[in-house]
Amino acid sequence: MVEVMTEEEAENHILRILSRHGPLTTRELEEKTKKEGRQCPDGTMQFLTKLRFSGKIHGEVSVEHRGWIWWINENKKKND
Repeated sequence: MVEVMTEEEAENHILRILSRHGPLTTRELEEKTKKEGRQCPDGTMQFLTKLRFSGKIHGEVSVEHRGWIWWINENKKKND
């Protein structure tokens, strides 16, 4: 059974993953979260967008990766 995290748990989870692994696609973040039997509230894409609007993470569309790439301030974007 998949556990839906609270917003605070999901925020901490996403920040931890990005700080450990560097920039990741939405798909990669979803896979890492699902492996732990967890799920972001509101769905991954919508939750990541909320974090981006709040300035806690950065993201942009990547043609090369065919989707969004997400990172935190401590990490540079892929291919920079």
